Amino acid sequence: MQKEQKSTDISGIVSWVLQGGIWLSSFIIVLGMLLLALKPGGLSTISLQAFPDTAGQIWAGLLELQPITIIVLGLLLLMATPVIRVIVSIFAFGLEHDRLYVVITLVVLAILCAGFLLGKG
Repeated sequence: MQKEQKSTDISGIVSWVLQGGIWLSSFIIVLGMLLLALKPGGLSTISLQAFPDTAGQIWAGLLELQPITIIVLGLLLLMATPVIRVIVSIFAFGLEHDRLYVVITLVVLAILCAGFLLGKG
């Protein structure tokens, strides 16, 4: 019974990570859209040349509260949510002392990371 309770707790934590990531990223995207709508000129001021595509540009845009950069941050968080879930799962399986699932989840994390790195090119 103790193992069932622990498994239920871990499932709840993993579920909370997914839901929290989706809600937080949605909030950030909506905030960016509202700021964009309130900005003089609105959508007509968006230029693809000004679209932030490096960490430095994103950071600078966030410091200036640029709406498009806030939307990009929300999208990045939405993409990172499943990766964070996999990382949390590794720790959860480790707490259960389930080595097989730790190894399997580490392989999944490696595949995700490789996909991000290879997909960038």
